[in-house]
Amino acid sequence: MCLRPQITFVVDKSPTDKQVEEMHQAAHHSCFLASSAKTEIVVEAIAP
Repeated sequence: MCLRPQITFVVDKSPTDKQVEEMHQAAHHSCFLASSAKTEIVVEAIAP
């Protein structure tokens, strides 16, 4: 299963690519679906 969350930031407060990747990893780590599903869950970032 692949999740592709879309997030919008205020232009002058946009995070770096590294920060976005860290946010995606943190979200995946604490995701109820990812921790309870018996299949692989992939969180794929979508560039704005």
